Amino acid sequence: MKFLAPLLLLLTSTSFASDENRSHYRLDIVIDAAADIARISGDWRLPPHQDTVRAMQFLLSPLASDPFLKASCGGAELPIAGVQQTDEGGDRRWSILFRAACLPENPLMLSFQYEYSGTVAAQLRIARGEGFAGSGGELWYPQESFSELETAVITIDTPAGVESVATGDFVDERPEGERVRSRFELRAPGKLAFAYGQYRIVVRGGSTVWQLARSMDGDLESLAEAAAKAVAVLADAFGPLPYRDLRIVEVDFQSQLPGTNELGLLFVDSAQMREAETRMAYWAHELAHQWWGVSVRPFASSPGAAMLTEGMAQYGALLALERVEGAESAAEYRRNGRGDDTAQSYAGYRALVADGGDQPIADFVPQDQAEVLLAQRLATSKGAIAINGFAERFGHAEFHAALRAFIERHRGDKASWTDLEAELVRVFGPEAEKYLKTWFHQPGWNGAGS
Repeated sequence: MKFLAPLLLLLTSTSFASDENRSHYRLDIVIDAAADIARISGDWRLPPHQDTVRAMQFLLSPLASDPFLKASCGGAELPIAGVQQTDEGGDRRWSILFRAACLPENPLMLSFQYEYSGTVAAQLRIARGEGFAGSGGELWYPQESFSELETAVITIDTPAGVESVATGDFVDERPEGERVRSRFELRAPGKLAFAYGQYRIVVRGGSTVWQLARSMDGDLESLAEAAAKAVAVLADAFGPLPYRDLRIVEVDFQSQLPGTNELGLLFVDSAQMREAETRMAYWAHELAHQWWGVSVRPFASSPGAAMLTEGMAQYGALLALERVEGAESAAEYRRNGRGDDTAQSYAGYRALVADGGDQPIADFVPQDQAEVLLAQRLATSKGAIAINGFAERFGHAEFHAALRAFIERHRGDKASWTDLEAELVRVFGPEAEKYLKTWFHQPGWNGAGS
């Protein structure tokens, strides 16, 4: 349908009123556990548009069955003239041409229905009795782009005895015969994710740990205690949890990923869950992403973006080690890591230097996946240790106050490492600027070259 392409420019050139006017979803997810099927339907209210709209585009995983689509404008049906599908970077772009125009003062809504059947992908698994969908990887619900944040009401319909969880606050649970409908409401802007299965659940200090009932070899109580200790340290440094509660949920990534951070959720691979009970550095790093990477997100392809996510999360790990295990344990971890894991230490950084991988972290913009991984390794080794040194030099209490103010200002929005550096220079003055230039804008240890 080549005639569609020129007309699509009418939507792609549209600008929306403001960042406060976001997409909103009503999602209904029905799990047929016996048939390994998740049926998804709902409505997508698009942000207000300033120009006349005659076409729209969205991305959706190609693993979805052919969607049923229906559009409305101002509450009246907007007939669809044609639909085009093209593959784009692992997702599928849907382009829709309308028979009539939708004027700016009328809300535009897309209703949809499709299903995933027996789906197994890195971040989208629909399997017998348990499954999950992450907010990254496969774009499992229709959206304009991965970078845009949205609000939602999510209802998950499961067989009785199967627990479900989703991004957003739990609202209610309603039994209906042999099934249960659980409702969640996401009021803070974010991305959407869900999981379901038979879980054992333990609550400790504002955190809830969900362990799959079939995973009987892990000490759930010890795991929950370790997570609660990490959250307490991080909240003291970064401010209250960005969301009302935090749920740590075991899912079966089949060791393809150790875990992913969602808004108010931490999905942890089954193998990692069993090994992580006493690994304070692991828990603190992953949980710190609720502040750095989920609540405050980096601008795509901005210099030093890995420092705002991985570097700051690893600083949280170093801080938790010192507060929970003591100064000597933390110092040894900074020097050599722990056991066979040396990547997030001075020894790990020196290995990168020996391989010719050193870069000025704050100026580095990765160009491919290998460079993304390099940026993350630099941020979690030299970068995190340098941030820890900044805190020791200028005072942990004063540094954490600056971080809390920065997070409060950018919560639910995007920022850059440059923004954080500017805030630190404003608070701590020329000596802070000199420190940041030495450690983050030059290669080598303490700016001395590699």
